[in-house]
Amino acid sequence: MKVAIVNEERKVREYFVVLLKEYAADKPITVDCVLFESGDAFLASEDFDRFDVVFLDIGPTDAGDAIPAKHATDAGSVIPAEHATDAGSVIPAKHATRVKNSKGLETAAALRKASGTTMIILLAENRDYLNTAFSLHAFDYLLKPVSRRRFQKLMDDLCRYLFHEHGYLEFTADRKRICLPLKSLISCQSSGHYMNIRDVEKRFWRTRMTMSQLTGLLDGDPRFLSINKGIIVNLDHVSTMRDGLCTTKDGCSFPLRVRQRTQLINHWREYIFLKQSR
Repeated sequence: MKVAIVNEERKVREYFVVLLKEYAADKPITVDCVLFESGDAFLASEDFDRFDVVFLDIGPTDAGDAIPAKHATDAGSVIPAEHATDAGSVIPAKHATRVKNSKGLETAAALRKASGTTMIILLAENRDYLNTAFSLHAFDYLLKPVSRRRFQKLMDDLCRYLFHEHGYLEFTADRKRICLPLKSLISCQSSGHYMNIRDVEKRFWRTRMTMSQLTGLLDGDPRFLSINKGIIVNLDHVSTMRDGLCTTKDGCSFPLRVRQRTQLINHWREYIFLKQSR
């Protein structure tokens, strides 16, 4: 699970990293966190639209508002006094929050425009922007301060959506249990009694698994097609099929089954057409 945490306060970013690590500690999931100190920095990143989950703060910048009191420290220790600026000296206090909220919501809107699948979690101090959150199809709306119990419930809901409703492949690699969402799986290629697995983040795993075991786990999912002996690809991540090769979006190429090249190409085209027609 690739997660982005967008928050101006370093202590808040670190607090959410701790919560994520605690949640994943006893579960067969991997969480990769990338931290951003502003919405602009997040949108400027090359792959901002490829995160599974984005935590985005749309409220005031006081770290104490986002972290329960027993976990909070003096926000004044985060920024030396000589480098801090008083928003009230530039923008009237009653308008400062609205400006901050607007920037956060603009970031959320830009993200939603670029990606229709990223799970957006908004963090705010009140319910004033709930309607806007719904219009952006935010997955959840967290009120500050965020307790561990509330965070655990959110993550349970997220995992249920990402892994169970949309399917996942569970396997063991490097002595770790991996739960990979099927939407992130690009290709599987058998090698003896092992399976080489690649995902959209260009990660690679080698696990002990036969092709018959894999097809049983995929359970007839229409996204996956066997294009040759020992090779299965996710049709959602195929970029081209031509000249006897199937090229996936991560740049890998696999040979198409010689006697069924035309059928395989037609199958892929029909799949894409039907998907776009929904």
